[in-house]
Order: sequence, then C-alpha cells, then structure tokens
Amino acid sequence: MESTAQRYAALVIRAKAKLSEAEGSEPDYQSVDIGSLDVLRPRSVGVEHAALSVLRQVGLDQKLEALGFTSPQLNAAIGTIIARMGSAWE
Repeated sequence: MESTAQRYAALVIRAKAKLSEAEGSEPDYQSVDIGSLDVLRPRSVGVEHAALSVLRQVGLDQKLEALGFTSPQLNAAIGTIIARMGSAWE
C-alpha cells in the first residue's frame, strides 16, 4: 500500500509541477509526520450520504418542492432531516 501511495504522490507532484511551470510559480511542498497528527472530532459522511440517497429515492425532495419550498428552504429542511437521522444512528 505504501508503494502505491508513493507512486500516486509522485504523479500528483509531477502534475502540479507542470501546472506551476505553466503559471510561472514555484511549487511549495512540505512533509508531514502522520504519526504526529491528532484527529479532533472526526466526522463520517457515510450515514448522511445514505440518508440523502434514500430521501431522494422516495421523492421527498420533490414533494417538498411541490409544496412550494424555495431552494434555501428545501436545503435547510433536507439538512435538518438528515442531521436528525444521523444523530439517531450515533
């Protein structure tokens, strides 16, 4: 796995270097000791993604639009519903 990650990192670095050369800027790469990182308040998006998918499959978003929800109201309603669903699974 490490060698695959190194290979992809090298590909990204090469692609960024070509882009930087075209823009006339110098790339700035840094190394990070992964062992020194702490995860604070980790988040999962799997439950939320599944909830949104199901919400769309049953057509709840379309029903809310048919009821006259504006785009901001629709987004707020869906966000609230999914947040409550997610907290129920925690």
